[in-house]
Amino acid sequence: MKSPFLRPREIGFLIFLLALALRAAYYIRSGENPLLHFPVLDESYYIDLGHRIASGSWVGEDRVFFMDPLYGYLLGLVFAVFGHGLESVRVLQIVLDSANAVMILFIGSRVWNLKAGIAAGLLYATYKVSFFYSLLILKTTCSIALLLLFVISLLHVVRAGRAAPWFFLGLLAALMVYLQANLLVLVPMTVLLYWFLEKPKISSLMVHGVCFLGAMAVIFSVGAYRNYRVSGEWVWLNTQSGRLLYSSNNPHNLTGRYNVPAFARPHPEESERDFHKEAERRRGKPLGVRGVSSYWTGQTWNFLKHHPQVIPTLLKNKLLGTVSDYEVPVNHSFDLSARIAGVDQWPLPTFAFILALGIPGLALGLLRRKEIFWLIMPILAVLITVVLFYTSSRFRMPAVPFLIIGCGIGMDQFLHWIRRKEILKPLALLLTFFFLYIFSIHGPRPISTGTEQFYLAKAYWSHGKYPEAKEQAWKGAEKFPDQARFPVLLGMIALSEERYEEAVLHNLRAHDIDPMNADALHNLGLSYLLTGRAEEAVTTIESAMAFSPEEARYFFTLAKAKEAIGKRNEAASLYGEYLKRSKLPEPYRREAEESIGVLETKEADSRR
Repeated sequence: MKSPFLRPREIGFLIFLLALALRAAYYIRSGENPLLHFPVLDESYYIDLGHRIASGSWVGEDRVFFMDPLYGYLLGLVFAVFGHGLESVRVLQIVLDSANAVMILFIGSRVWNLKAGIAAGLLYATYKVSFFYSLLILKTTCSIALLLLFVISLLHVVRAGRAAPWFFLGLLAALMVYLQANLLVLVPMTVLLYWFLEKPKISSLMVHGVCFLGAMAVIFSVGAYRNYRVSGEWVWLNTQSGRLLYSSNNPHNLTGRYNVPAFARPHPEESERDFHKEAERRRGKPLGVRGVSSYWTGQTWNFLKHHPQVIPTLLKNKLLGTVSDYEVPVNHSFDLSARIAGVDQWPLPTFAFILALGIPGLALGLLRRKEIFWLIMPILAVLITVVLFYTSSRFRMPAVPFLIIGCGIGMDQFLHWIRRKEILKPLALLLTFFFLYIFSIHGPRPISTGTEQFYLAKAYWSHGKYPEAKEQAWKGAEKFPDQARFPVLLGMIALSEERYEEAVLHNLRAHDIDPMNADALHNLGLSYLLTGRAEEAVTTIESAMAFSPEEARYFFTLAKAKEAIGKRNEAASLYGEYLKRSKLPEPYRREAEESIGVLETKEADSRR
């Protein structure tokens, strides 16, 4: 008599609990990681968007979405229900990622057998890179969940033979694209594979295709109408594709990774503005967001068309970076976070293992089951994304669950051959595994640019851990003497410790390295202000604003400097500009409001 725990439902529940326990343990051990409490780049954008939506603004922001918006709306819902803390988001993502392991078990069981599904579910439950992403305020975990749900629904819909399920599949696909736009490539793949694998009648293919694409058009129309309401432009998806394409493929970046050109700053919102400004400068006329994206897309294709010799280098770097065991960071570094949490030595499967067993496993599966083609689709979507844009750990994560299902198939086949006492087949599988594994673990590791160390130092600073911040910033300044951001950060630490003259020296050093660094000029002006040199502060901060006129905090500091030299009207006006431009959570808004009231009272008294 079989144990009831061997039934699929109970096995799935045990795998869920295992995944939940491991992710919870990783979360607890990551408590000392300051980066978890210092949102950067995409994280800060999505958190701000979620706050706006939770506060009642259904449009989110007064511009076209330049990043995939659905994650911001999910955050808005979480913030509205559980409050604005990030811990609730992380807990929900841990639970969701644990459920992802169960969905992988289900798909593996559906396309192959229960043993393969169990092996795949266990592998994902113990895959520590997924632990890392479940703690970040990024869409990765949600994208994987929606992609797995899409594949599960697809396996059902292609067998149902009815139009209604195709309509609901289209709704799901549209939501998936609004969560991660590069998954749009799955749409034509789905239609083509349905025709190729199932060979439906032409009439059925057309009806199902219309239902599928029509449902997507319904959702996309809502997004396009929203964009039109706030900008006057009909934009169906986000507008960052041209910027990302050029950043990944330009004469100064053949690395295959994301790296903004010299005229742009790294933060997504700042980068978007910089690209917009540069496109208008080059074209010599105002451009809308679609025009800007189209301009940079055209610049990318022109570069590749006139320099075809760089294409092999780009492709080689992108593909090698994608199959390498190293997790290429974009927002955060997995390696750094794993070291801080102390789990870098946990003997759990790495990407090299998943790749080395997953590829031959899927190849073996394709020889026997046509359903395996549906698992290849997401992997192809990731490869297309990487080839067009850039390689990163975050981009390849959606392919991992399907490679893991391939691992389950490979394990099942290996044991099947062993039971049948076959020798050549399992030996061939082992040799293929070892070749791919060695190739992956010896893949290229990008040369450090200092970004990981900079954000770690800045995170320590933001939490008031000045000795740790200073240690990391000095190391960065010594290792990367041509980067202004480390002296700028050292100046910020000195300001926080009220060592204002030292802050002046650090910012002067940063200004020497990069004369156009607006932060160096602004912080130098702030240092002058705090040392009683208000006139110099005004001049220096105004120079900073010439390079970065949109930065809200510059208006606040300039207002303080103007107030210090007695220009009350100008100071009040600048405080007002700060309030217009700053985001609601920013800490100086109340002080600015109070300062306006005080200045207006003083001005009224002086007129009497």
